[in-house]
Amino acid sequence: MLTSLLPAGVDPLLALLLIGLSFVTSMITATFSLGGGLLMVAVLALVFPPAVVVPVHGAVQLGSNAGRAVVQRDHIQWHLIVWIRSARCLESSSADSSPTCCPSICSPSSSAASC
Repeated sequence: MLTSLLPAGVDPLLALLLIGLSFVTSMITATFSLGGGLLMVAVLALVFPPAVVVPVHGAVQLGSNAGRAVVQRDHIQWHLIVWIRSARCLESSSADSSPTCCPSICSPSSSAASC
């Protein structure tokens, strides 16, 4: 079953080892606040060609950070998220005339001043 989910040429044992490494590097990052992602990139660079390392690492980081956000969701300071999204919307509206990043905060018809 696992082999049907894997790309051609990826051994199931290698996939399981990389999944295990992902958990270990997540624990390293959670414990020391850094280093896990660097270790994961180093191991991925040993296993995959360079053109594959960055997208695979991005997917691993997305999953790891999303999982951490779900587990820690009670501690997210949502009022800061609103400020960050507002600043992003202002930045986007100054770059072009139609801000599209924050439709709930900025409508395309609003100006940067009223955003």
